[in-house]
Amino acid sequence: PGWKDRDGEACEDYEEAQYCTPSGELGAGWDSGWGTFDDFRTKAGAADKVCCACGGGKQCEDMPEWKDADGWTCKSYVEQEWCTPNGQTGTGWLPGWGSLVGFAPD
Repeated sequence: PGWKDRDGEACEDYEEAQYCTPSGELGAGWDSGWGTFDDFRTKAGAADKVCCACGGGKQCEDMPEWKDADGWTCKSYVEQEWCTPNGQTGTGWLPGWGSLVGFAPD
């Protein structure tokens, strides 16, 4: 249970649909008629402030209880350099593994 926008879409949805870019800009999948990220913000904030994949990585913190679909923790991802602070694949991530989204827990 992480952040969701006012329509119920999660950070993973934003990344997968390319609603945003890692630098916090509107992505190719974002319809300009929707407005801005702020139009979908919740009390926790908007996607560009809270989602690592949307440039919010500066505020990302380890969630000790979080595990990916294979049981790996945030700490493992950092130690193995599988991801970067802005939500991109890191130097330890092998291309054959696909995207980080594919390892998101159900």
